[in-house]
Amino acid sequence: MRLRIDCARVGRILHAHLAGEVSEADARWVTAHLEACLHCGMDADLHRRISSSLARRGAVRREAVTRLIAFGESLVEDPRPRKGTGTP
Repeated sequence: MRLRIDCARVGRILHAHLAGEVSEADARWVTAHLEACLHCGMDADLHRRISSSLARRGAVRREAVTRLIAFGESLVEDPRPRKGTGTP
């Protein structure tokens, strides 16, 4: 149960963490969690890849970014396994 609480907390601040916008203490905690939790580590990697891809494309419509953030947040809010993946 503790892992789910930690995963939810990481999900809420992951974007800010990857942007370097969290406290040093939170950064250490999130980094440790990402190294220990395969699911959250994969989510962080996906976030980095998407951000990198968007950065290479140049200007991105704000509405697209808003939808992407909302989608990422929806993944954190629903801890049930995703259909077809076998993972939460």
